[in-house]
Amino acid sequence: MLPNWQIVRMGKSYFTEWREHRSLTQEQASEASGISVSVLSRIENGKRKFDENHLAALAKAYNCDTWELLGRNPLDEPAPVTSIWARILDKSKQAQALQVLETFTDKKKA
Repeated sequence: MLPNWQIVRMGKSYFTEWREHRSLTQEQASEASGISVSVLSRIENGKRKFDENHLAALAKAYNCDTWELLGRNPLDEPAPVTSIWARILDKSKQAQALQVLETFTDKKKA
């Protein structure tokens, strides 16, 4: 999680791209996140600072990790394994996913 202080726009972020990736309007994203449309619009346009509460609310609304809002454009590239892994909550399914991934590796487990 990011420090508990307001984050100044740190270069490129992907708030709009994630909203569009989930096929949400700003109004729908506002309702899902609890962030007003005006605040959401200003965050998306880089005209307002955002904090970890904004990040957490938007990540939940967009079903992604907070870091992805700041560092991964969902429209350009496939989800990294870490993002997929974070969404596997069932431990038995995690074990199954590991077994599947192991079949794609070049080296056997030590």
